[in-house]
Amino acid sequence: MIRRLARCLLVAGTVLCVGVPAPARADGLLVPWFGSAFAKDPDDASRTSVGVSYGAVSSADLFGFELDFGYTPSFFGAESAVGKNSMVTLMADLIAGPSFETRAGKGVRPYGVFGIGLIHPQVGGNADNNFGWNAAGGVMGYLNSNVGLRFDIRYFHTVDNTSAANTIQLKPGSIHFWRASVGVVIR
Repeated sequence: MIRRLARCLLVAGTVLCVGVPAPARADGLLVPWFGSAFAKDPDDASRTSVGVSYGAVSSADLFGFELDFGYTPSFFGAESAVGKNSMVTLMADLIAGPSFETRAGKGVRPYGVFGIGLIHPQVGGNADNNFGWNAAGGVMGYLNSNVGLRFDIRYFHTVDNTSAANTIQLKPGSIHFWRASVGVVIR
């Protein structure tokens, strides 16, 4: 009698565990990336950029978030011409896009991004902290449930912070540029 009850409980427990769908969970993403920053002026050469993004997106939801850090040495040209210079960006972004995945974790996620944060140019001994925004589009392709690739293009723009109204309305500042990158998605 006890064996029969134990078997029934074991079968019922197995059916419940296998038959009930698992709840959606947010996948943490770590994306080391490299790319190139460039302005729309054709005389400006592109500059090598490196960085990392960290965030979370749910495979079942359309939305997620990320923190994106980027560093571009010699952003304003050769050090011999303008001295030591660089560009640092740190953005908090909202990600939106559907996920198309198999049970094995392979799939694709086209996405759009919008966020705000810090744009920090440095030329010679002069450095400045600027409030700015970025917008992006791209696609993440998952090779399996743990690793994938991300292709991304972003537009960065500082905000004119001379008045509170300008800042609230995100009035354009003087610095704006594009960044194209490719990264390895680790989740």
